[in-house]
Amino acid sequence: MTDYTLVIDDYAQGRLMHLSMTAIIDQRNGTQHALMSLPSASTYIPDPRISEPLYEACRLAAIIYSIIVIFPFPACTAPFPELVTLLKKELESESVRRDWQRAGELILWILFMGGIASLGLGERRWYVEAVAGLAGRMGIINYDGAREILQNFLWLGSTSEGDALRIWSEVLTYQRERGLI
Repeated sequence: MTDYTLVIDDYAQGRLMHLSMTAIIDQRNGTQHALMSLPSASTYIPDPRISEPLYEACRLAAIIYSIIVIFPFPACTAPFPELVTLLKKELESESVRRDWQRAGELILWILFMGGIASLGLGERRWYVEAVAGLAGRMGIINYDGAREILQNFLWLGSTSEGDALRIWSEVLTYQRERGLI
């Protein structure tokens, strides 16, 4: 997914004009197929005693990213309601909550993916509050600090930056309402 994201960015910036659209589409299709072929955690790791708690949250966040960047869906047909609900459930699970400290930067990216997908949905407030809480514990005081972390993961600024800025604006509003800033 990272390789394809770089191809998209390079092509959009005019740096890869030698690639044919057919080659780009083939890479996109292969990337999307590989992602969608990943089994769910319950299928992949059927024994919860040996599971990786963040696997399913990462898989769901990657699917959200894919629907936004790799194989974009129109917002009205994207399965965001189901994905943000499943992702929230994963992030609220006891096994994943223990990893919020250990894997804070990854969780922040996952929360932003869920937040972006939750625009206009009831879960949006939960994602905003979760970003606010985690960012506060991590000492992130502005969007530039958050962006620096987000860019270490799957990220394409031209498609996600505006949505992420809206989330950060909602984070600031939430913090002001609570007297945190």
